[in-house]
Amino acid sequence: KVMSVTVTGIAFEDSLENGGGAVKIGNYRAQTNKIAQKVVYENTRDGDGNLIPKLDDDGQKVIKRNRGDAYLVDCAVTGSTHGTPDAPKFPLKTVFEEKIFPDVAELVGPGGQYEGYIPINQGDNAGPHEEEAFMKFVTEYCKERGWHWEPQAPQMPHMNNLDLSVFPCMSR
Repeated sequence: KVMSVTVTGIAFEDSLENGGGAVKIGNYRAQTNKIAQKVVYENTRDGDGNLIPKLDDDGQKVIKRNRGDAYLVDCAVTGSTHGTPDAPKFPLKTVFEEKIFPDVAELVGPGGQYEGYIPINQGDNAGPHEEEAFMKFVTEYCKERGWHWEPQAPQMPHMNNLDLSVFPCMSR
């Protein structure tokens, strides 16, 4: 199972009913670094399908990662918790703070493609979106900039293009 945070937008004037321009803000795989606690070797399968060590030309085991190496792992999405070194998490707060909100600010800021537009950010009320520290961060961030944060009912595909089209395409 692979989790991701996907953010899209629509830029409209006056009313959403008038239509508008679609904007892909980003798609972020929910993964983070973990530190290898031991040497890990690459494996391969023999003719019978059994797992065996992969060997180099000198007959030595091929090292996949050394102790202390950082490597990416898929992880659960949380509101603001980074987890632990053994069980890392992917906090929404960090991706909104470091990537999503700065990208939106660039789009609506001076010289941006949608300069002067007022962002209406919509969270779908999935568990991580309701976490207290995350909600406090996004609502304060938006309020300080004159933006809006509007919760949406979960699993409401007629109001969420991600539920309607993006996620079904990813599941195939």
